[in-house]
Amino acid sequence: MGGKPPTRLCWLRALAPSARRAPHQHTPLPPCGGHPRNAPKLASFNPSYEGFFCFQIAFFHDFTLTTNAMSHISGFHRLSIDKRRQALLAISSEDTLSDLLVENTNDIMPALDRMSENVVGAFCQPLSVLTSVSVNALSRPVALVTEEPSVVAAANAASALFERCGGVRAHYCQPVTSAQIVLVTDDPMQAMDFSARLACMRDKWLYIANASDPGLIAAGGGAFDISFECMNRAGFKSTFIVGTLDVHTVDVMGANAVNTMAEAVLSAIEREFLLATPHSGVERLMAILTNASPGRIVQATISLPFSALDQYKKNVPGQRLAQKLEYASQLALVCPQRAVTHNKGILNGIFAAAAPLAQDTRAIAASAIDFACQSGTHKPLAVWQIHENALQGILTMPIVAGYVGGTTHATPAIAAAFELAHIHSYEDLCGVLTAIGLAQNFAALAALVTEGIQAGHMKLHARKSN
Repeated sequence: MGGKPPTRLCWLRALAPSARRAPHQHTPLPPCGGHPRNAPKLASFNPSYEGFFCFQIAFFHDFTLTTNAMSHISGFHRLSIDKRRQALLAISSEDTLSDLLVENTNDIMPALDRMSENVVGAFCQPLSVLTSVSVNALSRPVALVTEEPSVVAAANAASALFERCGGVRAHYCQPVTSAQIVLVTDDPMQAMDFSARLACMRDKWLYIANASDPGLIAAGGGAFDISFECMNRAGFKSTFIVGTLDVHTVDVMGANAVNTMAEAVLSAIEREFLLATPHSGVERLMAILTNASPGRIVQATISLPFSALDQYKKNVPGQRLAQKLEYASQLALVCPQRAVTHNKGILNGIFAAAAPLAQDTRAIAASAIDFACQSGTHKPLAVWQIHENALQGILTMPIVAGYVGGTTHATPAIAAAFELAHIHSYEDLCGVLTAIGLAQNFAALAALVTEGIQAGHMKLHARKSN
């Protein structure tokens, strides 16, 4: 119940041995100092149709499953669907492919009905596969679900370049999700006194929170801090007493667990104080997690030598391309309107990868927007800068995601998407999502500063009407 996150224990320990996977090598950041607001300052630069998702398979060039071998297969997008599937068998298992490409949605209707309300069927979208996303010295295929072909094509081209340059390095904090426990009163002085009384009972509230979700404690997570403050505004009659409960969520996104804990604490406060003195003037208001997620910061970095960039755009020398990307990055730093679209491109890639993994893209978007606006104006999540003879990129953002819990393994297709990408932990998941987001950002900027965004975009869109 102390002031720092519990020692990390993986949810995989609760799985049967046959369901476990060997952990991959990571370069983790230290815990966030006991509180998400104390998160470390990370390094920064100076100023068709198939199955459940209605899969349109589009496999791509340059993939490996080992760290010391590369295979270049050209023309995947020109192959028939059957031949693309055969190629996928070279980098995945037949069982995984079979689960991913669900032919008859009637077989999974009971699972779909449990996932949501008023279910009548399954809605189809194209499913594409990036055959090589290299993160922390491991290359893996990753499924994408998006109706936008240019997102897939851009992520494919940039991911192949990234792999040739050594791949993306991803760094993490231990994931922390916070909730707000709110009471309200019309008396500011009473609010200050009440807040101080609640703060003196910190250990009790943490005990109650953790008792409400013993499973998270068993997995190595749990509530580790709670603080109280008063908030009001000139002209408002009310003063809010806001408690912030911080929870180490291990491999889960944690929304349900954290909300359960917060409601348990609020109910305990009500029993302890409000019901005993019904005319106190203090009233319970709400308990709910916040999608502001400074305790879930992930950083992805890449270094692209000029010599490698020489081959990326025809008739554009690598050094010149790097210089123009640096300018584009600087524009996003000084122009909020540009930063909004700059970041939207990052989310294009992240959302496409998050969808087949059943991640909450709304939560990812909310936390990303909050983080981008921390300075009071919209800033880019990814920046690019020339260093010596290379273009260096860095994406820093919160990733609100989970490897277990929720609907992450609710159907065979979702489970197969995890298996296909060799995602076996929260860290794996965050690394894949940020690597694709960084690749998407690079590809979009490279197109913008050379031939323009519409040349390739409209060429791909023309296929839809053929």
